[in-house]
Amino acid sequence: MDKLLFKDWQNMLVADIAYKLRQLYKMPLVITISGVSGTAKTEVGVLLQELLEKENSNYKLLHIDDFYNTKPHYRQATRKRTGVIGESEIASDCLYGVATDYLLAGCWDGIIVEGIYAYLCYGFANTYNIRIDATEKQTKEFRVERGKEKQTKFRNKVLRQERSALKKAVTPFDLVINLSDYVEYIGE
Repeated sequence: MDKLLFKDWQNMLVADIAYKLRQLYKMPLVITISGVSGTAKTEVGVLLQELLEKENSNYKLLHIDDFYNTKPHYRQATRKRTGVIGESEIASDCLYGVATDYLLAGCWDGIIVEGIYAYLCYGFANTYNIRIDATEKQTKEFRVERGKEKQTKFRNKVLRQERSALKKAVTPFDLVINLSDYVEYIGE
C-alpha cells in the first residue's frame, strides 16, 4: 500500500462527505472515491472508513491498486511496451466480484472503493460516486511530498492520460470535490 500522508484539510473534506452521506435517504452500499494520482484518495478513504466506524457503520475499504492487471513493479514497463494506460488496466470483473463477495458476506454495511478508476465498481443499486479534482500543480506537489514515484516525462504522460480518462468517464458522479476549496482554505 502507498505511504499515507495525512493533512488537516483531509479531515474537513471527509467531514463534508460524511455530512452529504447523512443527508441521503439511505446510506449507500458502495461509495467510490475517484480522482487522479495525488488527490489524497487513499487518505480520504481511510479517514472516511474510520469516521463511519465511529458512527457504527462498518465499511470495508478496497483499493483499486489491488485490481490492476499488472503488478506495481512491472506496470511502468508494461505501459511503455503496450501503450495501454487507462481503465483497461483494471480487472473490473474481479473488482466487481470481490465487492459483491464482501457485500454478500453480511458482516459489512457497505464498501468504499478508492482509486483513480474506482468508478468502475458500478452495477450496485445503491452507489455514491465521488470524484476529487485538483490542479496539476497540486497533484504533483502531493505526489512529490508523499514520495510515491519519480517524476519523469513518461510518468507525466501517464498522469495526463489518466486525467483525460477520468474526464471522459461515463459514470455520473454524485459529488465532485474541488481540492482547491480545502487546501487553500487550510493554507497548506
